Amino acid sequence: NNLRKEGAQALATNLSQDKTILEELDISRNNIGVAGAKALAKMLTVNKSLRVLNLFANAVDVDGARALKESFKVNTTLAKIDLGCNRLREKGVKELAEGLSLNNDSAIRTLGIRFNFISDDGITEFFNMAVFSKTCSLKHLYIKGNYYTELNIVDLQKKITENSIILHVDVFEKLKNLKQSQLERSIWISPIWANTQDAANKIKSFFEDHQKVGIVVDVRVRNGPKIPGRVKANIYAIVEFAHPNSVFRALRVASKKKAIIAGNRIKIYKAGSGVAVNVKPTSKHRR
Repeated sequence: NNLRKEGAQALATNLSQDKTILEELDISRNNIGVAGAKALAKMLTVNKSLRVLNLFANAVDVDGARALKESFKVNTTLAKIDLGCNRLREKGVKELAEGLSLNNDSAIRTLGIRFNFISDDGITEFFNMAVFSKTCSLKHLYIKGNYYTELNIVDLQKKITENSIILHVDVFEKLKNLKQSQLERSIWISPIWANTQDAANKIKSFFEDHQKVGIVVDVRVRNGPKIPGRVKANIYAIVEFAHPNSVFRALRVASKKKAIIAGNRIKIYKAGSGVAVNVKPTSKHRR
């Protein structure tokens, strides 16, 4: 099907009627756009039958999410909604989080926001506003395919455990084998110029030989999700030291504007945090 905004608006009109009994609606990949999303959001403020709504890949965008916020604030029957692949970005998920946090009677247990160009900051803000709020009703959250780092996800998983929150998050599964002791001894750095063994060797030599930070146990270079508008690949590295003190020495290197590896300036993050020491190149390092 290709409903577009006109089809979505017609559906919304029908589903706003008192006698509607439809419980599940899947209109994924129908290009309903912002106008269609707004019509469905308005419908959700009065509809009492719909339990499942799939809006995956519909160009809902930030303005559509802003409209859905209003329905999230008052709807008490919708239990599952998939908003994946809708270009929501940080602003859009913030709108959704606000709506969820303001509804003490929300029935939404499952939310999908996969593939929405959401960074670490956006993911963290969503968790702070929605997941860690006293009104949180979520039991299943799907965030795969966004621009998060595994170390920030580990930090969020730790906070969920500390707060005794029962929530299944799809990306938590791959982190089960990452021990807390490794986090305490690790940093992650970006951007990395290439995903090669040579790059890993240069990173190891920089921290061990040039800056005397400490013994490097392991360097793992990873390819992150492609970022729209950026020509260069999104590559980062996780550096694990033998001792936790090396982490603070590494951060000190960045604070002194010395975090330049093979002519490339980098950001240094403490594992499990979304905070980096960002270094601007001095005239000495410019070419």
